[in-house]
Amino acid sequence: MEVDHACTRWHKFSQQDYFKEIVPFKKIVFEHFNPHFLTTVLFDPKAGETAITWTMQFDTAEMRDIVIKAHNADEGLKQNMEKLGHYIDLQKA
Repeated sequence: MEVDHACTRWHKFSQQDYFKEIVPFKKIVFEHFNPHFLTTVLFDPKAGETAITWTMQFDTAEMRDIVIKAHNADEGLKQNMEKLGHYIDLQKA
């Protein structure tokens, strides 16, 4: 099993998430604390595939920039989407 070192570093910090809304196959909304942000994930089925829109709303643009820089969050999200795609492909096989 490969270890994602960026993820390992992230887990050294205290984390708390609260799921605010879950609509099966359509929407997930959760609030993350330390640092604080609200994430909305929308699932839109299109022609046998699913488009995903992932939005993270931070309290300030400065906090967003800090999280991206300190945790390489933009690259981490890309990698998570790639891993999800790979997982889904394995489920289809």
